[in-house]
Amino acid sequence: MVRHSRARIEHKVDESIFYQRPGKQGDKWFCHLCSGGGQGSKKANLRKHKKTPAHLAALRNRDQPNLQSGPSTPLPQTDNMIWITAHNQSPNGAESVSTSASDHLHKDLAFIDEDSAFGGYVSDKDSNYSLPSSHSGESVGWDGLIPGNHPEIPCELPVANNLQGQDNAGNSQSHTQSWDWWPFKSKEYMIGSMIIGHTRTIISRLLYNHIRMMFNLAGTELPYWPPICLWHTEFTNGCHIFKLSQSAKWLKELGPDTRAQMARHMGHDYYLHELVQLQSDLIVVPQFFYEFEGELYACCVTPTIDINEERGGLKFIIPKDLSFTAPQIKSIKVANFYVKYPLMESPDGTLISTLCDNRIYEIKECNDTRVRTMPNPWRAKAGNRVIQHLPISLYSNDTSGNLSKKWNKHISYYFNLAGLPPKLTNQHFHCHFLCTSNSAGTLELAEGIVDDIMELIEHGCPAYDSGLGKEVLVITSLLCFLADTPMHSEITSTVMPNNARNPCRVCDLGVTRAAQKRSMAYLQFFLQVSANGVWIKNGIRSWVLIIANCYQLWEVSKRLRTKTLVTKLGGELGIKDSINKQIYLHVYDIQAKGANATAANRLFTERIENLDETNQLRLFNSFF
Repeated sequence: MVRHSRARIEHKVDESIFYQRPGKQGDKWFCHLCSGGGQGSKKANLRKHKKTPAHLAALRNRDQPNLQSGPSTPLPQTDNMIWITAHNQSPNGAESVSTSASDHLHKDLAFIDEDSAFGGYVSDKDSNYSLPSSHSGESVGWDGLIPGNHPEIPCELPVANNLQGQDNAGNSQSHTQSWDWWPFKSKEYMIGSMIIGHTRTIISRLLYNHIRMMFNLAGTELPYWPPICLWHTEFTNGCHIFKLSQSAKWLKELGPDTRAQMARHMGHDYYLHELVQLQSDLIVVPQFFYEFEGELYACCVTPTIDINEERGGLKFIIPKDLSFTAPQIKSIKVANFYVKYPLMESPDGTLISTLCDNRIYEIKECNDTRVRTMPNPWRAKAGNRVIQHLPISLYSNDTSGNLSKKWNKHISYYFNLAGLPPKLTNQHFHCHFLCTSNSAGTLELAEGIVDDIMELIEHGCPAYDSGLGKEVLVITSLLCFLADTPMHSEITSTVMPNNARNPCRVCDLGVTRAAQKRSMAYLQFFLQVSANGVWIKNGIRSWVLIIANCYQLWEVSKRLRTKTLVTKLGGELGIKDSINKQIYLHVYDIQAKGANATAANRLFTERIENLDETNQLRLFNSFF
């Protein structure tokens, strides 16, 4: 490789801006305009320093003409600078500081010097202001600050005559230099230097009170932040959907008993499935609560009022099982609610609850009527507390890794709050661990979790809300289950989709024989496209039908010599309940032993028969 010998260009240093400290050895230059702090720069790197925004801003301030005093005073030269400790002499031009403020500052700085937690050295108690310049080194600047650990704060030069100047727009700007916090540039720099170095130390109560005093001295307050978790679903009209609280499932598809049950306004609690009187004296029945553009709304239906011929009084009738988009539904602001159900009165002063006998009738067809009692049962359970509805997302997986799970496979359950934004759901402090086991299966572990979820759905759990400053009642519902395909198959009691004749757990995609999966008709069925290229939609696979098929398979398995039939029928229906399958396969093995069955085998069979008669739900998937 050819080398070109070329003399290096010597970088000239503008000594009116840059200087070297007395007694310092090595190639270290410091900037007058930038207050001279930090570790300094090499001569070759000064051109980089000249391009920094802070240096350019300081250079513009120096070059601005002084309207009152004429040209700015020339910068002091290096030869005229005398470096001494701060306790021996104050800087030239320093203003007198009040005795009370000085005493407080001296006490605070003395605390730093005397407390070993703020440094590894022991300082002279008579020297309470600052360290001599000889203590400055490569890691600590002359002012005791570690470079890079504080923001760049523009600072004016200590020039007595340059008290006023002009900004770029020509406006008059004050440049008064304050020396109240010498040797620190400002109050914030002093507080920062007192805290630096203690981020990894367990703070004692004494040190906590001292830091609290410093923050009070600076007037620092905690910022206000809005809540990040929503209690009610959010209606976005199909726009800007990015979190589960805006999902259609939370908004429209939760059951009447698993939705948000109440909303509080002006100290009054309004519940679902109760009569509510509006400010216009109209009587409605809320069916859904949701938020829209920061305001709380309710989907309400207006009841039909008839005379109750059997009991006398009034009979309030509404349609049964109304959906969110039903034409009878009207959205009304909760702020327009006026009187809650227990306080509603007729014109003659009689309570509405007395006239309707605390009943509301939901009618779908002539013979399909459901009678709901009022008030809502949750009103008594809440006991005048706010009910916070917190749906969760449940997660399960084997957490042992691909190398170790062959020998030590652990199934673990976690959950997080569905109301959190997506960027927060995967943070470790928002993922809550539930349980794990290296011996129990997925559905075996889920039994206890489902029991706890049902307890929260039916009765709730008291908790303290720091925002409200009072106790609330927390209820939940399982919004979604997050897992991989094998785990989803086990939770939903469906078969693995790879070689199954019913590969989809959502739609009714399926064939009677595996060979048909190679046909064009199956491909069109899979792509949901007809032979003419028209988009078609497969039917939805019903969760209720899956449960019914699992019960049907269990009834078939109780007959003799049906092991092959049960296996074939399960493949045709595309179902596999892991709990129930282990039970009936073990029963088949005991039956095959005949007279050789042990006492433990016979005890197991008797226990299963007893559960089948008294508590059949224990024999199936706990999510049923």
